[in-house]
Amino acid sequence: MEFQINQYAFVFEEGKVIGAHVGFYARYDADGQSSNNVVLVKASDLPEGQTFFTTSMTDVLTIAKKKLVDALNGTKTDTTQPQAQV
Repeated sequence: MEFQINQYAFVFEEGKVIGAHVGFYARYDADGQSSNNVVLVKASDLPEGQTFFTTSMTDVLTIAKKKLVDALNGTKTDTTQPQAQV
């Protein structure tokens, strides 16, 4: 199955971006199997000192893909980065 990204949406709380939902879709035509997944990338998943406006979309998608693979494999990797005090 080859996953394609079909959603990228910011999550807001009190007017601040606190995360991004990244949607993935895959269909395996040979037997009709398909998969829909939505991964939440939280601000704490980003590299230290970064926000959703300073991190490239490519980097956010890389984080989301890793979280999806970990979830499908039944493993959980802590991607939380220490956050700078603002």
